[in-house]
Amino acid sequence: MLPVIIWVAILFYFSNQPFQVQDVQPLLARVIGEDQLRALLPPIEFQYGSSLISSQEPYRFVQFFIRKGTHVVVYGVLGLLVLRLAIHLAGTRLKAILYTLYLVGAVAYLDEYNQGLNPNRTGSFNDVVLDMAGALLGIAIYLHWQKSSKYKGE
Repeated sequence: MLPVIIWVAILFYFSNQPFQVQDVQPLLARVIGEDQLRALLPPIEFQYGSSLISSQEPYRFVQFFIRKGTHVVVYGVLGLLVLRLAIHLAGTRLKAILYTLYLVGAVAYLDEYNQGLNPNRTGSFNDVVLDMAGALLGIAIYLHWQKSSKYKGE
């Protein structure tokens, strides 16, 4: 239980930080020139929520993928941790998976709601979907690890 509580506390700590604190664009600018970075990126443009994401703004483009990749990793770990706990408490694997999805979904929703209350952040339903994809990945990794370690012991 403690690892889940600690992980959620860390998640909300970072979620409450203003965007400016987490902005990696200045770091990227110190590491690589804008023209060099633009030359490395394919010409891509897409809509994410109400934002246009374009490789024509290379620092913002790379930061987008860093931030969204972090969503997947953070919620993947949360899904893994919650499932690990739920398997011991739920009785069946299916119940454990359903409880995990429910709990992680509630945390993701509350996280985005909380960000919406912060004047320097925005909450996004798209991020909840991304968080749930991360949770599913964490669940799959845990179940695969559990299955393969079970067979190694036989």
